[in-house]
Amino acid sequence: MASANSVQEEITDLKSRSMRNNLLFFGFPECLTVDERRSENCSQTLLNFFRDTLKIVNPSDTIKIERAHRIGRYDASKKRPIVAMFNHFPDKQLIKQKFRDVDNQSSSSDPSRIRCSEQFPPVIQERRKKLIPAMIKAKQEGRTAYLSYDKLFINGTMYSVNNINTSGYN
Repeated sequence: MASANSVQEEITDLKSRSMRNNLLFFGFPECLTVDERRSENCSQTLLNFFRDTLKIVNPSDTIKIERAHRIGRYDASKKRPIVAMFNHFPDKQLIKQKFRDVDNQSSSSDPSRIRCSEQFPPVIQERRKKLIPAMIKAKQEGRTAYLSYDKLFINGTMYSVNNINTSGYN
């Protein structure tokens, strides 16, 4: 019989797999009226951004978004993120690469800029949050460090939330 922990890990894995083709986009202005919010076409908003800012030629013809919508409750003082599910994983990878290219050319401290990130279940988000300080510290010391799912790699060595204290960067 499977333990409660292994069942929970299987559920988390299934949730992650269902989000594999998703990206979250932050910073797009909200529509002001209820009617505008109801009729907002988030897919078109994203495709226009891909064309105008990321300089992707004819994104409407080449990138297929299965669905895109805002998440969270509307609050006039905040901008809700847009979640987009791409039909093809390579489209998602292309968008991530274009964002990296744009970030390398511009000021990443600009508060009005549009940002994008992967979508993960809350459990994985929490694990990643615990690893980020170690990643930042390692990068500040000139190490190669990056997150992959819920693991942190520093100079090729893999760490998790269970052993990050052995890295010397926590």
